[in-house]
Amino acid sequence: MKIEIIPGLWISTKSYSENADFLKDKNIGFLVNCQKDLDFLGNSKGYTDEIRINIEKYEILKFNKYLFEITEMIHNKIKQNINTLVFCEDTIQKSPTIVLCYIMRYGMINYNNSLGILRTKCPDVLKPTMEYEKTIKKFMEDLFNT
Repeated sequence: MKIEIIPGLWISTKSYSENADFLKDKNIGFLVNCQKDLDFLGNSKGYTDEIRINIEKYEILKFNKYLFEITEMIHNKIKQNINTLVFCEDTIQKSPTIVLCYIMRYGMINYNNSLGILRTKCPDVLKPTMEYEKTIKKFMEDLFNT
């Protein structure tokens, strides 16, 4: 799957990040590898409840910081007319979360409308559940309270 969400911002599976013809054809000059960048997520499994909760809190804070940094980087690249590809293994949770937060932040569009925009292009993203909902809520709180 490869889809242009808004002009200059693409979302895809990992295979397209390695497809030189696709990257050249779409003039993509900036790649966001969610698998590598977000490899710290999901490390709380198998721990006691107390430790798991603390790890999850840390993951939310770290992911939130990353969302602010990466959405700003994406925005700067798009302003410079550098097309951007955000990718992960399945394009269901990680990369759509980043694109959703980008739309909210720089489109100045609320959560529901941003999700609607994203799902008009990619109907199955962030389903059946939104894995990073707590992080998205934290991002929205920080975004709209600054």
